[in-house]
Amino acid sequence: MPRILTHFLVFHWAVVLSLMAGLIVFGGDLPDIAGLHVFGLDSADGRLAMMALPGARALISGAFALCAIFFWWALCAGLLPSIADDRAADDVLRLAFSATAALITALLAIGTIAGVEGLFSVMAAHFAALAASFVAIRSEQLPKPSAKDEELRNAARVKAAGASATVGLAQFTPRRDASWAGWETER
Repeated sequence: MPRILTHFLVFHWAVVLSLMAGLIVFGGDLPDIAGLHVFGLDSADGRLAMMALPGARALISGAFALCAIFFWWALCAGLLPSIADDRAADDVLRLAFSATAALITALLAIGTIAGVEGLFSVMAAHFAALAASFVAIRSEQLPKPSAKDEELRNAARVKAAGASATVGLAQFTPRRDASWAGWETER
């Protein structure tokens, strides 16, 4: 069965991260610093000046590009099952989500240390969107219960209901001592 939601979300994150990497590298003449307006940050904040340095821009752009490559790789592994089995595709997908989560966390830590106001709520929203995407993908990949599993569940339910009824009836029967059902032997 095709996993349309998985492919769509992986494609979405691959495109978003690729655009961020390109915006940071090639957006040098833009009024903002390193494309941070995409995250809802004000470029007039002087504490973000360190991110305008070419080395910092290259590092941040490279991190976004690496995360984007992982998502493109996961998309190819998901769409072309001949190049990777399901386990390898899941491993690449987890790697892509983990790398992106680490990147967002690192940007949050750097911005918090620098004292950038408004960064926490913006990055938390992006992190929540990433986590929601991961949960949606994982829930789509859960195996569907088979008929045998349903039979086992129903049998377990019947046995549990029977045990519950037995215990309930045992409370109303007279006993000589507190021991019953073989817990203790009579002396």
